[in-house]
Amino acid sequence: MVGIWLHVQNGLVRIHCSTIDMLGNPRFVRLMVSIDEKSILLVSAAKMDYQSFRVPGNYNEDNWKFGIGCILFCRFLSSQLLWLPNASYRIVADQYKPLSYARFNLSDALQLFST
Repeated sequence: MVGIWLHVQNGLVRIHCSTIDMLGNPRFVRLMVSIDEKSILLVSAAKMDYQSFRVPGNYNEDNWKFGIGCILFCRFLSSQLLWLPNASYRIVADQYKPLSYARFNLSDALQLFST
């Protein structure tokens, strides 16, 4: 499954290994958000800069998720989309493999659990 998990309470975005594989195993990725379109775009990045995140090089493909700590980002999404502040959400991507990006429609977010 090509997807991400947003843990609002912990301020963590987890990106599943199949999503990184679909992007061609880049060394860096960038999250771009459009609140107007209610979507997140995950793209490969050529180099490390203030907008990108380093993807770990060694991982176990059976059970691996790449986590990005971003408390303010998760709180912002929660407030804009009226998500529960103590919940986690999963979003499956629209895949665009030839273009090396994945689009996540925030309206399709599935609430997993709430503490």
